[in-house]
Amino acid sequence: MTQTKFTPGPYWVMDYEVMAYGPNGIKLAIADTKVYSQNKDIETELANAHLFAAAPEMYEMLKRIIANYQEASSIAELEGYETKYEQDKYFVESLLAKARGES
Repeated sequence: MTQTKFTPGPYWVMDYEVMAYGPNGIKLAIADTKVYSQNKDIETELANAHLFAAAPEMYEMLKRIIANYQEASSIAELEGYETKYEQDKYFVESLLAKARGES
């Protein structure tokens, strides 16, 4: 799988900013949902910030799902069973590529 270029998590929300630690342990603002938002709804801006903050963990979970699927598929093939969910696997792999800026 291709290496990621984004700032690794964990991310957290402070006010409307999504924060992370940089390479030298310095706090970085990854995104400021209030500055870039056309939306005047505070709840929506905070919800966007929390969604952004969850992204690194979701990315890692999707990678685990693909790894588990591949392992289960290998076992199923050895046992003579057909594998399922190829479209789901393709979709998850596409999402991971999109997160890496490859699509």
